[in-house]
Amino acid sequence: MNMKYILTLASAGLFLLSGCLQEDFQQSPDSGGILTVNFSRTGMTNETDTNTDEQIHTLNAYRFENGILKESFKSLQVNDEGMCKLDLEQIKGNIYFLANGESVISKVNLTDDVTTLDEFLNLTATSEEMASGYMLMNGMADLSSGNTSFSVALKRAVARIDLESSFQDAEVNRIVIKEVALTGLVHEAGNQSVLANLEKNELTKDFGEHPFKNGKESLYYLPEQTSNGHEVEIMMTANGGWHRLRTTLPTLKRNTVYTLRVYGNGANLNVEVLTDNWESGDSSASGLTLKGLVDKENSQLSEGVTINERGDTVFIPCWESNFQLTLAAETGAEVSIFGEAEGVTVTPATRSRGLSPVAQINVASRQKMPGSKHEYVYLDVHKDQVQTGRVVLVFTPNPIELSGLIQFDENGECDFNRYVDGELARLILPEGKTATLRFGEEEAQWMKLTDEGNNTYRLLGGMETQ
Repeated sequence: MNMKYILTLASAGLFLLSGCLQEDFQQSPDSGGILTVNFSRTGMTNETDTNTDEQIHTLNAYRFENGILKESFKSLQVNDEGMCKLDLEQIKGNIYFLANGESVISKVNLTDDVTTLDEFLNLTATSEEMASGYMLMNGMADLSSGNTSFSVALKRAVARIDLESSFQDAEVNRIVIKEVALTGLVHEAGNQSVLANLEKNELTKDFGEHPFKNGKESLYYLPEQTSNGHEVEIMMTANGGWHRLRTTLPTLKRNTVYTLRVYGNGANLNVEVLTDNWESGDSSASGLTLKGLVDKENSQLSEGVTINERGDTVFIPCWESNFQLTLAAETGAEVSIFGEAEGVTVTPATRSRGLSPVAQINVASRQKMPGSKHEYVYLDVHKDQVQTGRVVLVFTPNPIELSGLIQFDENGECDFNRYVDGELARLILPEGKTATLRFGEEEAQWMKLTDEGNNTYRLLGGMETQ
């Protein structure tokens, strides 16, 4: 008995705009004392999203004029479009916005006509106060132009330290970061002299019985630092041997991600520091510059295939794709392909393993069926037996979750090859989609589809349909 796959799939788009740009909107002639502020989408992530790096949970505002606090606004409402309105007594001075700052504000007494701008800008907080729960973010608008409508970019008050070790047979056991202050300025414009006598700490991350390998994760959220250079020591094992790697972090800046990236093969292990803007993903590397990233301009991508800013990760949609990647690499480098994915072929465009100066990789992926999972293929670039780059191909699953007896083949068909009854499958559909069950004109209606609510359906067969 065959059952045709007849569900129609649709893709959903997620749009995140950078939180680093600021531009004026046109003034509304009839807005009077109402100030309209449009926040960048960085802080507008839906409250149900688990990524608290990008959410505005609470929002306060403070207007200063001639160096004195004139008006305070608490628990401001921001609509789904990122817009907020404030009724100001005067469109004068500067207005400062503080998102998710409950822990900071609870420690101080900000009083209208009393608190000075210097006192406000020199507020300090610990890394825990800035990054536990929702991320502390702030921004400012200059009202001197007389405009009553602005776009304000919120910046996170902390830096983030990530660890990345994405090659086989290597495990990170412990990381030590030295001379780090755990208290910092809330506002970027604060006077760093107030931090002069802060205690410095040594941070140790011990992975214990579960060494870190083949992945990337965030280690710490830290305040902006005032001193140059933070020594880093990494203890790791590879091919049965212990290795101690050392590097130095630059001066840590707010709203910036610093990635400790371990690379190499065998005894040739190294660590580099990548410095990225939190939103844009723009990178600069200290030490060795990796060779083996995607050359976007010379790659030929099919619909829906995207590449991250750094050029080391390619995302392939669930529908059929056929495209060619061009990798930038050093003369004499070689490429190795690791991993496999259902219905995917990844082959070099030529049989030669030499990449001089580029390599081309053909990727073909058939449509993913309901019930599929995320799958990964790795393109590792080597020179002189040392790994100098890795490009990860991420194959996105079909958005329909499917569990039970049904397993579709590459043509979207399921042949049980035996009598079946009871619950055949359970489906969870994306928001806004529905499932229907159809039979041929001469076919008995031996299955039934029941709507369980919450986008969940049960497919019943045999006696269960009666």
